[in-house]
Amino acid sequence: MTETVTDRNPEICIAEFESPDVTPRSHVEGPETLHSAITVGDRVRSAVGWAKELYAPPPILAERPPSVAALSAYAKHGAWTRTRKGFLRSAGVAWFRVVGVPITVACRVAEWIWQRPGRAIPVAVLVKVLAHTTPGVWVVNAGSYVVGALAWALL
Repeated sequence: MTETVTDRNPEICIAEFESPDVTPRSHVEGPETLHSAITVGDRVRSAVGWAKELYAPPPILAERPPSVAALSAYAKHGAWTRTRKGFLRSAGVAWFRVVGVPITVACRVAEWIWQRPGRAIPVAVLVKVLAHTTPGVWVVNAGSYVVGALAWALL
């Protein structure tokens, strides 16, 4: 079974990234649509559906998050843009490498730590102990600056 990027859009999977066609299946014209005219209403409905799919959060209680490898494959070969090369694809891959991977990994490590008190309490004690040593103060202050900068930029 292939690992899907999201269960809401099951046709986007790693196996499909290897196909030469990057156009999503919903946009491929079949014989019934070749001779029909596309109206303005059809375009609006398509744009609204695209926006809902893009901006709707995943059902976090019912769906597993994709792995970093699946996210990487989607950035490189996914149907989020029509071309395999070019500025938009390169910018998306660069964004994934520079912003997506570090934030995803940091959030997943924090999630893993805070899921159990047996992990969270020792980490909290370690941070508290480090905060009372000279190098620890530097680390805690640097971490607070990073968190503050991320909060300012993202919120």
